[in-house]
Amino acid sequence: MNRQPHSPHGTPRVRGFTLLELVAVLTILGLLAWIGAEGALARARRLARQAEATELALISEAWIQTMLRTQSIPTATNWTDWLASGSTLPSRRIARTASGTLRQLRLDPEARFGRPLTAPPFRQSATGSLLPASPRFILLSSVAEELPDLPSVEFDALWTNPSSTLPPGWPSSWPGSPEDLGVERIDLRSRFRRVVLQNLDTDQAAPVSIAGEPMSVPAGQTAEGWYLDGTLLTLKGVDGSNQGVEWIGNDSGFVFERRRWRRTPEEGPARPGGLGALADQFLLAAVPVHSGTAAMDRTSVVDDVTTLLVAYANWGAAGYPVSVPGDPYTNPLHRIVREAHGRLRDEAHHLLLP
Repeated sequence: MNRQPHSPHGTPRVRGFTLLELVAVLTILGLLAWIGAEGALARARRLARQAEATELALISEAWIQTMLRTQSIPTATNWTDWLASGSTLPSRRIARTASGTLRQLRLDPEARFGRPLTAPPFRQSATGSLLPASPRFILLSSVAEELPDLPSVEFDALWTNPSSTLPPGWPSSWPGSPEDLGVERIDLRSRFRRVVLQNLDTDQAAPVSIAGEPMSVPAGQTAEGWYLDGTLLTLKGVDGSNQGVEWIGNDSGFVFERRRWRRTPEEGPARPGGLGALADQFLLAAVPVHSGTAAMDRTSVVDDVTTLLVAYANWGAAGYPVSVPGDPYTNPLHRIVREAHGRLRDEAHHLLLP
């Protein structure tokens, strides 16, 4: 039987660690510390990637809102100053990641805007743009290593590249990890709206104002342009009065006829049997001669029918909200429908009855 050695006083002696055992223990402790540090580093890197993805989405949204507000598009060299001056984001936050690396903006080399179509910068005028070509942009960032210069990487390769991979042509000397690459794609196709202005009068130019800039459609001609969401369109009378004001938010068309602007359900002349043809027949039809209808402006009826249809559709899209009883201004969509209905009812009454 093994017995522990005793001291001269009869108490057992405690055997200490040998050098080999001590080295083994320290090695294990170091390995555990290294594993823990690696896990913490991986978690920190993952959180940094998530934070950068959120930041890129925020910058992208600020980019779009600044474009719509200023009605302009920058170049790849002045985009940070342009965005900082048009948003609440400071230039340092736009240009660099939280780790201090620089972000880059890549424009589709085929992107063209304006009239004629040219490469950015672009500032919208009253004539708008021809159909924009390849209006795409990419925001790039890295949470670790600085991004390389990327002239050798095709834009389409960046646009279609899957996440956590490097696209073809990416410099092989870059020491970063594909997972650290942040990519935010911006496609502006849905931000431009087609507007058709048709002047059916052959003896009078049709005046309008777009984004505060006056212009006119020559007699008997049609003007067409693509405009950014939220552009202010004012339809003017020949006397300078406002016949209609709206913010462009959808593809739309208007005709100028008998010195009045009105909305058309489709571009160009009305088709036989269509709503536009019926409106034209109504405007040309004779009316009973009496004091109630002699002074009646039938174009107002057509305008208010259109207004009621549009207002009702907008009201329905919002879920048919109603105003507080006694206060019709608490819900503007409901109020507009009721007012359009009231105007149309009164006009139809006077049109039909002596």
